Amino acid sequence: MSFEFLLSEEDREIALALERERFSSGSGSPHPLSLAIDKHLDRLSLEDFRFFGDHASSHGASDPGADGFLFSEYTLKTMVWPGCAAGRDPVEPMPIQVVSQNANGPCPMISAANALILQGRLSIPPGFNSIPATDLAKLVFDIARRFLSKKHSIPLDNNTLRSCRDSLFSGAHIQSDYVPDHFLQYLLELQAAHEAIRKSIRGLDIDLVFDHVKEFKESDARFFFEILELPLFHAWIPQSLPKNLSSGELSQEKIDHLSQIEALRGRSYNDIQNIIVSASSSEDLALKYQAKVLQNFLVASSSQMTTQGLRQVISCLLDFCSWPPWVRAAHAFQFSTTTRQVQPTRLPESPHATLHLPVGVLFWNNHFLTVVRFNKTLYSLLSDEGYANEVTVWQSVSADGAGSLRGWDFSELSDL
Repeated sequence: MSFEFLLSEEDREIALALERERFSSGSGSPHPLSLAIDKHLDRLSLEDFRFFGDHASSHGASDPGADGFLFSEYTLKTMVWPGCAAGRDPVEPMPIQVVSQNANGPCPMISAANALILQGRLSIPPGFNSIPATDLAKLVFDIARRFLSKKHSIPLDNNTLRSCRDSLFSGAHIQSDYVPDHFLQYLLELQAAHEAIRKSIRGLDIDLVFDHVKEFKESDARFFFEILELPLFHAWIPQSLPKNLSSGELSQEKIDHLSQIEALRGRSYNDIQNIIVSASSSEDLALKYQAKVLQNFLVASSSQMTTQGLRQVISCLLDFCSWPPWVRAAHAFQFSTTTRQVQPTRLPESPHATLHLPVGVLFWNNHFLTVVRFNKTLYSLLSDEGYANEVTVWQSVSADGAGSLRGWDFSELSDL
């Protein structure tokens, strides 16, 4: 990556126009939640968010259409969460605000934000019906910056770091004695984090690998969830060899199944699509057979999920049941019903602050879903805006797509 982040005059005018609207709702007056969030975040995080927002990557010019999210607001839904947030009793249900997705909403951003909310690492104060998209991006960026600061042992707030960053991107000379170890890498990853978050607003492309439910090709989407320390899964892997075929002589069914597993080994979805396309114009019989095996797999698992994959996701989520100490320092707000004002605060640290329910993100049918494991079953959070005022909160996940709708406590809603 290069340090050439200067905007063209046209892009600068666009950036300035967007900046003027950054804290404004349609009426031109500041959204009350924007002011609360700005007070909640530390100054350096806000500076970095705006700083990188005012610079364009050398890999491409700014796309004003892609930044239309700055003018959007997302409906908030109040729900009861039986999991645990920082400083709460692990079995005490609590009201939380989750983000709803409109018709053109950012699937990766909303799924990540809601997963962070369920983990207790991101909190939206009560008393508001919506959140501006740019404020949601600020909160998510702050979490990413804290992860990168921890990763590179960079202080979260330091005047020297601020001056180094400013002089670095302005092209001025930097005295290396004043630049901490790994600082340049930290800045590069911080800029990449900002870019990934910006892209997540309009959608991210990701290429899953069929070997394991946690395997994806390197991409902006994978990086986006990594810097937020969110477990990302898919459930599209081949079925294990059936018990009736695991022993005995070779049969055609067993040969076909083993051929399928071998053909998928180490390959991603894009890889097998390329093989199928190549085989259509090739005379190579081996390639044609391999393409047929892969095509049969795609047809047999057209839901993009297998029972084997779903079981593996449910099992893997157990690894994320207890969360590290930064959960105890999760941000929170206090909302005064008397003054109707939001006061940013930090919850007291508790050595027992762990998640009662493991939370992750599932990539399924080209969508990113916020999921939790409860009683050995996987449930997805219903974030579509149509459910914002409904008692329906969850939907059970099944490989055949026949999931049932559930309330906040995962009880089945038989009257729906």
